[in-house]
Amino acid sequence: NPIPPPEHAVLFRAISSATDMRTIIAHPWHVSFKWGIGDNLTMVVTETARDAATLSAAFNSIPYDYLARNAIGGMNVNNFHVKQIPLPEPAEWEVQFNSRQTVADYCIERVVALTLTGPHHYTWADMLMPGRQFAYQTPKHRVRLMAEIDAAVGKLYGLNRRELIQIYSTFPILQKVQTKRHGSFLQRDIALQRWTGAE
Repeated sequence: NPIPPPEHAVLFRAISSATDMRTIIAHPWHVSFKWGIGDNLTMVVTETARDAATLSAAFNSIPYDYLARNAIGGMNVNNFHVKQIPLPEPAEWEVQFNSRQTVADYCIERVVALTLTGPHHYTWADMLMPGRQFAYQTPKHRVRLMAEIDAAVGKLYGLNRRELIQIYSTFPILQKVQTKRHGSFLQRDIALQRWTGAE
């Protein structure tokens, strides 16, 4: 008999390339999603939807991707690579981020908005943010949401502003694409606008 899929997980792409904008591409998974798990994807099983959302936020952040591209030498993104790359501790996600949200809640709100592209995601989204209505996110607004996740995750890694600028400078293809589309390295610029830490 086939093994049933887990209820909650994160999928990440198991291949990469030096010509890609990003090294790690991840997506939260829930058993209600109406699409299958294909080849070249690796699954990380989580206990809850909340864990899947925060792990997805970390995996897709620029600070984590910077660590990943320094750890992965070839085209294969293997399990042992991901196990070796440090992640913020679970307790760190639950510290207060602003007057109404923890770091986890702040990032989850943005992960849900980025993930919610159709009715097949509604069940999962409602588990995390009951009753919330999310509209389609324009490409420019999606960049803003990703930048805000970058800034929050960068704080969890203990980065300062100078270090964040340096990390963004190692993503020249992403910079080129965003500059062509938006007139500037929009993701970096918004992340730095959201940054409140000292040098």
